[in-house]
Amino acid sequence: MLRVGGRIAPFINIGRMNTKGKRGLFTLLALVMILGLAGLVQSQGRRFKSPGEQIYYTGIASNGYDIFRYGGPMWIRMHGGGCVACHGTHGRGGVPVMMGMAIPTDIRYKALTGKEKHVHGGKEKEHHYTPALIKRAITQGLAADGELLSWTMPRWQMSEADLDALIDYLKTLE
Repeated sequence: MLRVGGRIAPFINIGRMNTKGKRGLFTLLALVMILGLAGLVQSQGRRFKSPGEQIYYTGIASNGYDIFRYGGPMWIRMHGGGCVACHGTHGRGGVPVMMGMAIPTDIRYKALTGKEKHVHGGKEKEHHYTPALIKRAITQGLAADGELLSWTMPRWQMSEADLDALIDYLKTLE
């Protein structure tokens, strides 16, 4: 950055640079771009077994775009991510979310639809979710009994096909 009138200006005056300085600047910019693209390619390079697994891990829909969400922690809205960021690789939750005190619940399909008890809102409850109620929880943030889920649960806006794919993936979690 250049100092202009005692202040730092957010630009570089390339016209006043010598050839060596220009070459160095362009080399640095090219290196930054290459490293950034390499990181992007590496994160995109993972192969998922199903669209549901992709959504669970990345928050990216089957069409390749980020799934719009509102609510939830600011860091997930800013940096993206999927269900795994809070519920873990096996869907069991149980660990406080980053920068918060909320403890995500177990979202394995058999836990949601079975008679296992879960803590929700500080109270132990049995969940009796159906696929339709799981979809409602994902998109509207409502528990099986109609109570609001924690503010830390993003409200995901995805297609019916992506919701079905995600539920199919939840069925595979052990």
